[in-house]
Formats: sequence, C-alpha cells, structure tokens
Amino acid sequence: MKRLIGRRGSKKAEAPSKNGFTLVEALISLLCAMVLSTLCVVLLQCCVMALSVQSDLPLALGTARIRQYSALASMNTVEDGTLHISDARGDWTIEFDKNRLVRTPGYEILLEGIEDAWFEKEEGKIWLEVKEESRAYRIQIR
Repeated sequence: MKRLIGRRGSKKAEAPSKNGFTLVEALISLLCAMVLSTLCVVLLQCCVMALSVQSDLPLALGTARIRQYSALASMNTVEDGTLHISDARGDWTIEFDKNRLVRTPGYEILLEGIEDAWFEKEEGKIWLEVKEESRAYRIQIR
C-alpha cells in the first residue's frame, strides 16, 4: 500500500462524500409511502363500514341459548306466547318481560332491548317472533 506523504499543511486526497439520496432511493421511498397511505385509507374505510353496520350478534347468541335449552328439554310447550320447558333439572319458562326475553325461575336475561317477543307453535315447530326497532324476526327454535 502506498503512503501519502505530503508537506506540512497539505491535505490528503479525499474521496467525494456521498450526501443525500439517489433518484432510485427517493422513488422507492415514495412508492413505500404511497402503498402505506393506500392501506391506511382501506383500513379506515373498513372501520367506518364496520361501525355503521348494526350487529345481530346479541340476537344470534340469545337464540342459540334458547335453542340449546329447547334441545335439552324432554318437553316443550307453548302457551300464550310463552315457552315452557321441562328437563331433568326442573321446569323453566321463557317469556317476554320489560323489553327482555327472560328465563324463569330466576331471571336469566336471554335477549334485551327488544320491543316485543312471543313464541308460536305451528305444525310441530316452535317459532320465536321478535320485534326490535323497525325490524321483525321469525326464528325457528325447534
């Protein structure tokens, strides 16, 4: 290797410094920023759409619970819009009370925030009629 020997006060030969970005690096970073901003816009649109859609999840969970009780029962009868269930643990009643569908004895809330609900028996099938806000549902229980 060569050694640079210079006079006093003379500067050694320096390689040109690399300051800033090349055009390719700037274009790649711009592309990454565009992709990220597009993903953020799509994510925000999904969030807005998810928040604007009313969920029927409480209705689905309450209905599933009623179906489970009915399936495990040895006897199901409907009288005056109320479902009476008999099983090995005792006799239960599912009825509409104070904007709720409840199981008694006790007071287990199965559905709440509904305007009206009643049970009907047609051709050996048990149906649950539910009205909430401006919508009405007819759900087969058994």
